[in-house]
Amino acid sequence: MKTSKKFLTYRGAVRPGEVNGHQQMKLQVYVDRYEQSGRQFFALTGLTKAVLAELNAGVAVVEHDIKFQSPLFEDDLIHIESNLVEFTDKVFTVYHEIKDSVTNEVKSTANIKLLLFDLEKRKAISIPEVTRKKLKELL
Repeated sequence: MKTSKKFLTYRGAVRPGEVNGHQQMKLQVYVDRYEQSGRQFFALTGLTKAVLAELNAGVAVVEHDIKFQSPLFEDDLIHIESNLVEFTDKVFTVYHEIKDSVTNEVKSTANIKLLLFDLEKRKAISIPEVTRKKLKELL
């Protein structure tokens, strides 16, 4: 499979309140970081807050596959690189890698499948043509 261009979608550090009793980053923090990265990635596609409001649309995660290679600890410097895997009429898949910013080692990955849905009708909608064009550019 052809690998699409990766984008930096998050940079930060593991803070003291984000670790468990073993000083490892909590699961919910991984999920939160991936969610934050997703928002940055949406902006690259033109799916900003304003555009979603204009479409009266939301984004729903329909599949979330997170894998952990090795733990992150308090004060680890991290970044996330994201890329588009594929898209269809209504669904697109984004791949994220959390990396140690010092060693560049991959610490965790997430393959996330999303769709757009009409907030009023609560039904999936087609990805707008302008967004489809941007998605094609990201592949």
